[in-house]
Amino acid sequence: MNAANIPQIPGYTVLIPIGRGAYGSVYLAEDSAGRRVALKVVTPQVELSDKMLQRELGGLRRFLTVAESSPYLVRIHEMIENLPCGGFAYAMELADSIHAHGVADYAPLTLRHRLKTEGRMPVQEAVRITLGLCEALKHLHGQGLVHRDVKPGNVIFVHGQPKLADLGLISGEGDSTSAVGTRGYHAPEGARGPKADLFSLGKVLYEMATGCDRQDFPELPQEFPTFADSKALLALNPILAKACTADPAKRYPSAARFKRDLMVLQAGKYLGGSSWGRWGAGAVLLISLGWGLGRGWWQQQEEQRFWRELPTVERINRAYQPEAAASWRRHFIPNRPKGLDPRQIDLTGFYNGALSQSLFLTLNPGEAMENTWGTLPKGSVSLGGIPFDIRGVIHLSGQNLESRIPKLMPATVTNIPVGLRCKMIHFVGATQWGDPPGTVVCRYRVHYADGSSAVMPVEFEWDVQSWWLRREDNQGDLKRAKRVGQGSNARLDSNRWTLSLYLQTWNNPKPDLEVKSIDLESAMLNSSPFVAGITVE
Repeated sequence: MNAANIPQIPGYTVLIPIGRGAYGSVYLAEDSAGRRVALKVVTPQVELSDKMLQRELGGLRRFLTVAESSPYLVRIHEMIENLPCGGFAYAMELADSIHAHGVADYAPLTLRHRLKTEGRMPVQEAVRITLGLCEALKHLHGQGLVHRDVKPGNVIFVHGQPKLADLGLISGEGDSTSAVGTRGYHAPEGARGPKADLFSLGKVLYEMATGCDRQDFPELPQEFPTFADSKALLALNPILAKACTADPAKRYPSAARFKRDLMVLQAGKYLGGSSWGRWGAGAVLLISLGWGLGRGWWQQQEEQRFWRELPTVERINRAYQPEAAASWRRHFIPNRPKGLDPRQIDLTGFYNGALSQSLFLTLNPGEAMENTWGTLPKGSVSLGGIPFDIRGVIHLSGQNLESRIPKLMPATVTNIPVGLRCKMIHFVGATQWGDPPGTVVCRYRVHYADGSSAVMPVEFEWDVQSWWLRREDNQGDLKRAKRVGQGSNARLDSNRWTLSLYLQTWNNPKPDLEVKSIDLESAMLNSSPFVAGITVE
């Protein structure tokens, strides 16, 4: 260090520079008693306005009144104002050194350095550090102050204990402030209150526990399932989700509440106790709302647990609830085979009945387990010479179902994408219950790229029939539809009943126009129609 650049601070001997920030430089120094300290010197610079300098000084003055009473806030030994250069300085307790050598090799041990060199930390260690930082913020917030720049570079270790440092941005909760903080840790609403600090701390915890960058939230590393403490990380999910949610109203209301949940987790089975069970449902709920970590393996494991533990009847009927439908499909609808002909329309996002469970709304547990697709054809199959992709059903409501469980099953399903020109559209399906012959039980509405549309009415016993068919009823084709599938399931008496599917073919009146999408519309009569596959030709 050039002697001409060594700052002259009364009562201190500056040894080496150890850091630099926007507001000044930090030095390793010794005071008159030989105690080594971190000495930050803030001097006027071209890029720093007087307002910025006063903000730094104001933050320190505020901090001095509260720091002495918290072991998790870095201690300031002394402030030196009115330096000859026009700036000020303050002496802080010294962080542990990265190296176990002398003064020349000193470098402060920060959380940023640990993350850079160690990578992901065990959940237990990440929680230990965060508990200390929660206590620091709890103390600051309790005095009406906010830190405004919580990040790994501002967390130091003193005798192994984490402490919150870089105190110049501290302000009162109600202060008017410009944009401060660090990208990725900065709360969406700005650094204007305690909840913004908690958002930043949540991102710090996320980095420690996952090893991912804070801007990757809520993703997980691909190797997550191989972590020795993967279950502990899963248990941490609802805490991270609540701390890091973009909506301040849904975030932790205080550092004390954040700390409380961490302490409960710390006492849990995967951190040495037995309380994992209390976190499972919460984690599922948070993930279902889009707050959870990881949209791949993590989400899959939590959702599987949720659906597995749900009573059978409720599991089936939740398929019709918008907030649960996407999760339900992921776990009860098989994936569409790769490379399938796009003319076999992908109905994945529209299915509300699974082939492995009761296809219909029911309050009867026995029916829920037994009234399934059974032995009817499924998967990539050819029916009546037409290839279909059948992995579930789109079930529409009707008067009979509405009388049982009202306003749950949809009367219409809209905007099934097609995006192809075609001469014919083939539908395979049936109904639950029936209506008088010739009654229109549903309509297929076809939308074209030019904005026009056409409607195909579906008449009972002409185009479609009940999927439960008595042995004495017509077992052959209908007037305008082919009977293309038959089977049985555990619910029906095979001596009296058989299961049936029907192929309806509609000649497209506008084959030169692209079919943009298809709507399915129930007539809301006694019948409840369903479609299992759509293919264009």
